[in-house]
Amino acid sequence: IQNNNNNTNHDDDTNTNFNSNPTILYMERGSNTFTQKAQNAASLQPHINVQAVICSNNQPTWPYIMTSTLSSTKNEKRVPMVMVKQSDGQLIQNLLREVQHQQQQQQQQ
Repeated sequence: IQNNNNNTNHDDDTNTNFNSNPTILYMERGSNTFTQKAQNAASLQPHINVQAVICSNNQPTWPYIMTSTLSSTKNEKRVPMVMVKQSDGQLIQNLLREVQHQQQQQQQQ
């Protein structure tokens, strides 16, 4: 799982190397629609092998129904997305930070 909380287009955030490992992106609910989030995740495909997106609610409201006014096209790459409640998203973020910290420690050794 990779943490990708930037709600903007990700062209500037990607590196030129392809990561072939299956990846699940983590995002928080924010200003972009869910369709835009899925489109942004799909746009990373030339660089990252995105298989799905976990979207965390940024408010304690639960359940929350994911809707979007934007539609996708038939030819568009689709990325499955699921929403989790805010408290579960915070747990995922903590786990991601711990894994990142462990990876940094290993690289320093």
